[in-house]
Amino acid sequence: MFSFFSEIADFSRKPWFRNIRFSAALIAISLPLLQACSVNPATGQKEFTPFLPQESEASVGKQEHANIVAEYGGVYPDQKVNDYVLKVTEKITGVTEIKKENYRVTVLNTPTVNAFALPGGYIYVTRGLLALANSEAQLAGVIGHEAGHVTARHAANQANNQAIGGIGAMLLGALTGSQAVAQLAQAGAQGYVASYSRKHEYEADALGVRYLTRAGYSPYAQGQFLAALDANSALEAKSAGREERAPSWTDSHPPAPDRVAKANGLAQEAESKNPKADYDGVSAHLNAIDGVIYGDHPDEGIIDGQVFSHQKLKFTFTAPSGYELINTPAAVLAVNQSLGAQIKFDGAKVRTGQTPVGHLQNEWMKGLQINGLREFNLNGMSAATGWTVAKTAQGSIPARAVVIEFGKNYFARFLMLAPENIFRTENKNFEKTALSFRKLSAGEIQYVKPYRIRTVQVKPGDTAQSVAQRSPLKKNAYERFLTLNGLRGDSDLKPGMRVKTVAY
Repeated sequence: MFSFFSEIADFSRKPWFRNIRFSAALIAISLPLLQACSVNPATGQKEFTPFLPQESEASVGKQEHANIVAEYGGVYPDQKVNDYVLKVTEKITGVTEIKKENYRVTVLNTPTVNAFALPGGYIYVTRGLLALANSEAQLAGVIGHEAGHVTARHAANQANNQAIGGIGAMLLGALTGSQAVAQLAQAGAQGYVASYSRKHEYEADALGVRYLTRAGYSPYAQGQFLAALDANSALEAKSAGREERAPSWTDSHPPAPDRVAKANGLAQEAESKNPKADYDGVSAHLNAIDGVIYGDHPDEGIIDGQVFSHQKLKFTFTAPSGYELINTPAAVLAVNQSLGAQIKFDGAKVRTGQTPVGHLQNEWMKGLQINGLREFNLNGMSAATGWTVAKTAQGSIPARAVVIEFGKNYFARFLMLAPENIFRTENKNFEKTALSFRKLSAGEIQYVKPYRIRTVQVKPGDTAQSVAQRSPLKKNAYERFLTLNGLRGDSDLKPGMRVKTVAY
């Protein structure tokens, strides 16, 4: 799968790739076979892709589709939104070099801002991306970029080059989270993979501009969304209390400013050839996304500042100040990058009769030396805690474990880690977090609601600050408002404009 702004995926874990067997016969490919390559209609380049032939791409996409949907929170259950994205996709795929019937688009129910494609025409956009885009043309540019990966057959070309190059079964793609370029055995090989990815991204950007223009959209939408994406990445870094890392040659994707500049240059060329391609569709996009869930879905729990609450499971806890809460399908994380400390919260089903101390000592932390093991009462629930030394990729690190008997045969668990030099002082924050865990009352549950995108019209006298202050967001509300609407400040806000806000 290929992302609009993705990382490196290890395709060696995929069933379809594991079936490939390399042998001396493959290395000694005959000259007549090498000459029997085809010309890609999108790129005009010759292709020889024996490791992922074109006739196999549809089955690859079909095989992986269910895994992607499950990993990204399922399909977003809003027919209006799905119909809108399908309509835009059909406009774009109708002008690519592959028949539009061979594409399939899915809106994923995740706040992550992402888009990617699988071989065989499977395209995915997230509701987080829909919220960030400011026009139909910008969404079309994203879909055009992903369609570009499909038509250029980047998955097949990368599979072929990496297999022949002997640098392992590493392919470009997207993974959940923000994983960096996968580490290869040799720095030279890593540079090869990174530069190859950059080449693909520039090529997909160019194809995206081509398809935008052919479909009658403004070709400048591609650069506009790339700029919005860059601004959103900077805001996310600020919200998490971390500095953005300077780009390096090992990055899998080109620096955003370079992509914006190249996309705008391609747009100028496209505009000169087709000046009628100018449709933005701002109102159409805002109509479609009005009411879209922004941030966490209630079924997965809601993050509100430092507080995590789960409506269905009826519990809440508070993370320490300075920790960024991250909600994943497997666990809730609270991370303090400056300290190198982390809290992981999850749950476990247990057998009947098991106690918290028994689970901690004999199941969860089995085989480890548990220090300071004790039982206690936590807001009316039986609980146990102790500390041990965990083995991590960074070496040995002390860890506090807390187990809480939350329901019948179900335990809630905290695993809290910090470097040895600060563990004693940070342990106070860990204790506060554990002690904050409690059950929600019936009255509190009704207030655990998701944020939604709401569109409003700017009134005379409104400023970006005043509109942002109406939002229930507790952190960076002003910066979030500017980023969501692609604004630089009050000077860009005009009476009568329709803008996106975050509300309940």
